[in-house]
Amino acid sequence: MLPFGVVEFARPTRFTKNEQVLCMTRWCIARSPLILGADMTKAEVLAVNQASTGNHQLSRQNDLIVWTTQVPNSRDH
Repeated sequence: MLPFGVVEFARPTRFTKNEQVLCMTRWCIARSPLILGADMTKAEVLAVNQASTGNHQLSRQNDLIVWTTQVPNSRDH
């Protein structure tokens, strides 16, 4: 489970916006089951999780790791 948004009563997540985007992107690329208490109905990244193929690590140099995948009918090339 990813603790994003308001996670407990009025306490917001401790993740920054950039950290939340990074975590969600990596989670979707990994095509892992997702439990998230937020409105994701308009999030395009869900297509990566639900319909992607060929997910794999493209390169790794020290602490920089690049992953890639293909999403049918995606606007990205």
